[in-house]
Order: sequence, then structure tokens, then C-alpha cells
Amino acid sequence: MAHGSHSLGIEGPLPEQTRLRQTFQSGMFQAGELPIQERQHMDLEVFKSYQSFRYRAPVQRAFFSRTVSKDPIAISRLRAGPCLTRAVAPEPGFAVIVYLSSIAKMEGWIDGRHVNYPEVSPGDVVLLDLEASPIAHLHQPVEFLRLQISRRTLDDIAYDFGERPPGDLRTVLGGVHDPILYGLSSALEAKAVHYGSNDQLFADQVALAFHAHIIRAYAHGRTPAKIVGGLAPWQMQQAREMMLANLGGDVAIADIAHACGLSVSYFARAFRQSMGVPPYKWLMSERIRKAKTLLGQSRLGISEVALACGFVDQSHLTRVFRATVGQTPHRWREELE
Repeated sequence: MAHGSHSLGIEGPLPEQTRLRQTFQSGMFQAGELPIQERQHMDLEVFKSYQSFRYRAPVQRAFFSRTVSKDPIAISRLRAGPCLTRAVAPEPGFAVIVYLSSIAKMEGWIDGRHVNYPEVSPGDVVLLDLEASPIAHLHQPVEFLRLQISRRTLDDIAYDFGERPPGDLRTVLGGVHDPILYGLSSALEAKAVHYGSNDQLFADQVALAFHAHIIRAYAHGRTPAKIVGGLAPWQMQQAREMMLANLGGDVAIADIAHACGLSVSYFARAFRQSMGVPPYKWLMSERIRKAKTLLGQSRLGISEVALACGFVDQSHLTRVFRATVGQTPHRWREELE
């Protein structure tokens, strides 16, 4: 039997919720004059607080990807429920929720209308228009990755790809298994667990992949993207210099594209055409190359080599080095002696 929203005691906006939402909106979408790195950190902390308040659960991980649009693509990982999510005012964007665990019973309200969700399994997707102020009643604990993307970002990146604005995305209330979004979510999860989540270049590329797939799978009226050539020599040099100066990966792909006089999507495709690999893969190979040089020509400890080459720690270097070279850094250095 369907229940009305009032029978479950859905609360109206609370003063704390209103304050968080106002701070979130002004910080995320009207950033002011703060330096970009300081602004991004501030916005992310506000976003995490806002999401925690909304889902009544701590945000396990969250990050922003800032590509071509002023609005970031916000990705968060949560474990929530059983709970009734707090009602929020309409927002100009969409939430794409990729479930990492199963939940047998879930219901909700969209524009005040009661809906029942089908049973959800890992890899299933729910896509909601945030203008409809969706509320969820989670009857069991569930883990999920939540991607929030504004309408402006959808349009800006589509334009950047040489495509028409997608208009609305279709609402999905479960029952759709999406192995592409699940694979991208799993990649982000593995990256955060094993190597940390502070690699901006990696995050930007995954966010672009999320966007491209969402447009192709859940929007209407798409036109094919334009085919592009490779980078000019000066652009290739500029991109290499910027990435090598930021081996830790904290340079945004939008900054590199801007320095090359290109859009983000054009740059990403042109770089891959020129180099045979995406920018993040190229940067990782350069990290390994520098690590080999330092291991063979210096007395630095392996943990020092890791930090000098942009890895999170010695364990991060060891994992990537073994996967790439077939040996641990310690064994590789021993065989040089």
C-alpha cells in the first residue's frame, strides 16, 4: 500500500539544512574571488557536509572534477540507510546513482508523487532530475556512488564535444544495469582505496567518461562528435611540460587544454591520437620513468623516490611499478647493482 509523504513524517526544510544549502549553492556555483585551489577545498567540504545532512550519513569519499563548465561535477561515495532522506529544494541538475550493493526495498517521492523502486543490485542505476526534489526511503543499508551534474555542465560539455545540448535526461528508477557506469565507479573506488583520491587529472578524465556515457545512454537528440586530429608540436610540448611539472597529478585537464588553446574534449582526444594513450596513462608512465632514473642514479630511499615522482607513498609506487615493470622497485634496484 502506498503511503503519503506526511504519513512517514517527511520534514520540511530545517534551519541547518537551509544554511548548508545556501552555503553550498553560493560556494559551488558562485565561487567569488578566492584562489582556485582554496576555493575547491572550501567547496568540497561544504558539499560533503550538505550530502551528509541530506542522507543522514557520513560521506566516505568525495571529489570535484572541474572541466569546461563553471559548475563542478561532484562525485561522492556513501553508505546510507535505513533512513528517509531529507527533503531539499529543487536544484538545477541531475543525480546519477550507481549502486555498489543490493537493496531489496526502496520507495520515494518525486514532485510529491509516491513511487516504488524495483529491487536494486550492484551495477544498477537510478537517475533523478533534482528539479523534482526527490526523496528516498531506504529500508536497508546500501552503498552507492552518487554523481551530481548541473544542467549547465551537461550543456557546456556537450557543446565542447561539438554536440547539441542534450536537454533533459530521462528519469530511471532502477531496473537498469549499466556496466559502463559500474566499471567507472569501480575504477574510482579502486583508485581511492589503493592509491588515494587526490589525483585531479585521473578524476577529470573519469568524469568526462561519465558525462560522455550518460549523454549517449540517457539523453535524446545527440549528434555525432566531430573527428579531430592530433596535437600540434607546440601543444604537445606545452602539455608535457605542464604534466611533468605536476607529477602528482594535481593539474586539471581543463588547465592543460586552455594552455593549448583547445577545448577539454578536443584536447583529450587529440592527445590520445598523438600519443596513443590518454593523458593520465602518459603521466603514469612518466612517473615510472623518473622512478627508474632515481632508483638507479641516487641514494634516495624508495619512499623518498615515491614522493619525488608524484606517488602517494611507497606502497603506491610499489603497486604501480610491479604492475608496469613486473618487479618491485627494491628488486629492480638490486638487479642494477
